[in-house]
Amino acid sequence: MKTLLIIIASTLSMLYHCGSESETKQFDFIIAVDSIVHPQQVMLKDTITVKFYGKVGAWYSRQFKHIDIVQKDDSLILTAVGAWYSVIDYRKDTYLDGMERKFLARRTGMLHIKVRQPDGVKPIEHSIVVD
Repeated sequence: MKTLLIIIASTLSMLYHCGSESETKQFDFIIAVDSIVHPQQVMLKDTITVKFYGKVGAWYSRQFKHIDIVQKDDSLILTAVGAWYSVIDYRKDTYLDGMERKFLARRTGMLHIKVRQPDGVKPIEHSIVVD
């Protein structure tokens, strides 16, 4: 009897948490980036690679989606965007692990990089010298 109750409870739990595709909802959120890596100095018209590091989310349905970019002549404003799904997914924690974005150095001088963060987290701000 006890085994039967465990089987029934497990089945009901799986049905509740799995849901159908039509019931799944997606919500975007800003990922808290721990750090970025990029060259300190580049030449005009070089391609600049910026690598992102940080935890996207815990094991429950959080995934990296994309990086929003606002590029002006002397600045880049970057936002790492994740997607949270309403259905539980028992995969491992998800990390950015050096996710890359590439940009073109458009003018000489200082190129300022700002990475937006979730509310309450200080933005990351760096600079690159463009010769």
